[in-house]
Amino acid sequence: MLARLTAAALLALIGALAPTHQAFAAACCGEASVGDRLGETELFMTALRPSLRIRYGSFDQEGVFSANRGSTDLTAEWVSSCVVRVTPNLELGAAVPLVFNYREAQGVESETGVGFGDTSAFATWLLYSQFADRYAPGVALTGGVTLPTGAAPQASETLLGADTTGQGRGEFTLTATLEKTLAEHFHVRAISAMTFFTAPGEESPARKAPRVLVGPAVGVLFDPLTVIAGFSFDMDLEPSSRQRAEFSLSPFVDLSSMVSLVGDLRSQLPINGLTVAESAAVRVGLGLRIGVLQ
Repeated sequence: MLARLTAAALLALIGALAPTHQAFAAACCGEASVGDRLGETELFMTALRPSLRIRYGSFDQEGVFSANRGSTDLTAEWVSSCVVRVTPNLELGAAVPLVFNYREAQGVESETGVGFGDTSAFATWLLYSQFADRYAPGVALTGGVTLPTGAAPQASETLLGADTTGQGRGEFTLTATLEKTLAEHFHVRAISAMTFFTAPGEESPARKAPRVLVGPAVGVLFDPLTVIAGFSFDMDLEPSSRQRAEFSLSPFVDLSSMVSLVGDLRSQLPINGLTVAESAAVRVGLGLRIGVLQ
């Protein structure tokens, strides 16, 4: 989930009993790159988010896009997450994914695989509320840890790797978020993140280069609908040449005072040079979020 330094477009959620725009904006527009954020008046939230990722191509080392031909790569995920407020400024949370893969290629028998993915835990410290001042933005820091609980690529026993459900290494991510709701109906956010990876085990000791991410996001809030659009750019530090540009669109709809639908659409942009040494995939998700107020 998570792996970044300015996390831009990585979402936000909803919540509140008879939510004011203040509470609504904080909950819907605050997800850090490692997990969900609570609204100003929330004590707890839980979310169930299924999604489908379809790989449609890849970018080579020169950033040239090539479409998939004669192969299929699908991943369905069910992410269960929760966040609890420990103090007025401190939130703790965790997320556990269940992963199902389907892969096929010409001349190779199709493969399926299912299992738990990599588990993440995170803590968010609100340094300054966006509602404390008319003009000053809110500032939050999030530290996240991802544990390699999923099946690692180096342990795969299938030709296409459909039994792989995790990245096979741990990671630590530090995220800084600036956000502000303007005129009650518009939300802007900038997220910066940096991720450090551990070695993937004794059998494959090669370390992965640290990764940084930056990006903006903007949203419109009109009860019961909120829509957040974002763009993010992340890249590995040397010696890796990998980089990725991604667009995201996240609609949120309040079903009641405590329950919301959370949508998510994101994809790499198929433009040569923006993404390098990375797969190209589109992910679509629709989940349910339940918040508990103070």
